[in-house]
Amino acid sequence: MEHFNISQRYSETYDTLNKNIENYTVNATNFINEIAVGGIENFNKSIEVTQRYYNDIVQITLTTQER
Repeated sequence: MEHFNISQRYSETYDTLNKNIENYTVNATNFINEIAVGGIENFNKSIEVTQRYYNDIVQITLTTQER
């Protein structure tokens, strides 16, 4: 009977530890994904701003040359 209790405690401890590792892994993965998505969004915004800036320069240059 005592052997069964030790096995059950071992199993409960293992399950708890396994669940904690799983939770930490999911949380860490979500955190990394949020950082990656934020970085990609900022990079895309930078490209957008740069494209608008150069489009404005091209339009100003063309307008100036037509005069």
